[in-house]
Amino acid sequence: MVLYPGFKSNFDDMRRNEMKKRLLIMVLWMITAGTLLACSPQTENAQFVEESKTRLIPGTYRAEFDQPDSRGWTPFLVMKINDEGKIAEVNFDYISTEGTLKTQDADYNQRMTAANGLGPKTYCPRFAKNLIIYQDPAQVDGITGATSSSQEFKQLAQAAYAAAEKGSQGTVYLSHIPEDSQESGEGDS
Repeated sequence: MVLYPGFKSNFDDMRRNEMKKRLLIMVLWMITAGTLLACSPQTENAQFVEESKTRLIPGTYRAEFDQPDSRGWTPFLVMKINDEGKIAEVNFDYISTEGTLKTQDADYNQRMTAANGLGPKTYCPRFAKNLIIYQDPAQVDGITGATSSSQEFKQLAQAAYAAAEKGSQGTVYLSHIPEDSQESGEGDS
């Protein structure tokens, strides 16, 4: 209904003002609800559960394979947990049937470096360092050129980590993966 040309009804202004008020109230309510949810203690509880879940029992834990591979090397891992329940030291290496460490075998390291670009003297300490940094075997990435060693490291680290969660300090022995089930052509075992 038009009373006069150019006449604006007060009713239209009141309706717009009412809509603005409702919109403002909804926005303020959403901001308040979001703030309350962000500050809820549920987040703190989740952090507490996560921290308590990852605490390891102080001590020294060892995992190794129960038999040497076809080349005579037995992979092993020794992990030391400090008083704060964190991984403080890790030693990952291979020992031969003669008692030689793979990282100390100069001929083997030279052949591996020539073939793959790196040898156990490089990748074994790198795995250990990354486990100390990430504090979780699942977070440690494999290393190109050391695929079999990456898999063996992960298995050993997970076994030692599980023992550290329980406080079981005896050596954990793992069965070796048959070599024909591993990818061929890796040459790092």
